[in-house]
Amino acid sequence: MEILILCDKNDWIAKKVHQQLLHTEIDAAIVFAEQLAFAQSWKQLISDTGECCTEIYLQDSQYIDSKKLKSVFNRIKFLNMPQFLNVTDRNYAEMEMFALYASFLKSISHALLEPILTKNLIIEETNLLYYFDLAINAGLDVIDYHFTTAPKWQNSADSIPVYPLNNADHSLPVKAPHLVWENLPCVYLEAYTKPIKIVIIDESVYPQIYNDKIPGLIKFAKATGKTFLELQFVEADGKMKLLDVNDFPLNASEETINALSLLIKTKSL
Repeated sequence: MEILILCDKNDWIAKKVHQQLLHTEIDAAIVFAEQLAFAQSWKQLISDTGECCTEIYLQDSQYIDSKKLKSVFNRIKFLNMPQFLNVTDRNYAEMEMFALYASFLKSISHALLEPILTKNLIIEETNLLYYFDLAINAGLDVIDYHFTTAPKWQNSADSIPVYPLNNADHSLPVKAPHLVWENLPCVYLEAYTKPIKIVIIDESVYPQIYNDKIPGLIKFAKATGKTFLELQFVEADGKMKLLDVNDFPLNASEETINALSLLIKTKSL
C-alpha cells in the first residue's frame, strides 16, 4: 500500500475521506486502531545508515511496510489494549503501545500529513495558551482571559465567568449568573458575540470570509505543525478574536472532506 488512513472505527471524517479517495479510483487502505492493537506482529528496524523502518502484520493478513508508504493521514491519538483484563497490566501495555506507535509514526515522517513533533510524545492535550501564543506571534487577535484564584464575588458584567470544575456537581449553588464563589479558581472571558468556525487545511482556509486574516491563519497553522485545524473566532471589542482551537475536528463539511482527500492524493504523487 502507498496511501494509508489510520483511525478509530467510529472516526466519521477518516471514513468519508477514504470513501472519497476510492470514488476517485485511488488505491487507499484504511486501518483501524483496533486492528493495530491486535496485530499479529510489529517489527521495527534501524538500518546501517540510521534509517528507521516498521513492518506490521495485521490479523486480516494486511501488511504495512513503512518504506512503501507515500501518504498517510493519521487520526489515531491513543491505542487501547482491552485484551489486558488487569487494570495495571492494561495501563502498562497502553503506555508501551503508545511509545511503539510513536516510533512507527516517526518512521513514516516522510509520508505523514502531520509529521510527529516532540510535543506529540505525550498523551495530554495541547494547552490552549500555547496556541494563543502562536496566534499572537502570527498577528491574530485572541480573546482576553482573566485568571484569578480569589474572585471575591467579583461582578462580571463586562466578562463571562467560566466556573471552577469543582462546581460541576452543583454542590455549591450559584447565586446569580454574573457572580462566582469566593476563593475558588475562576477564569473570566471578555464578552463576545457572533461565534464562527474556520477550518484550515494545509494552506487553504474554509470559508474564506476574512481574507485579511488568511496570511496570519496560515502562518499560525504552520507554527502548530498541524495540517488540519478547526478554529473558533468571535467578535469582541470590535475585532474578530480567536476563542478556541480544535486540533482534532470530529465533523467536517463536504468541502473539507474533498480538500483533505486532494491533499492526501497530491502528497502520494
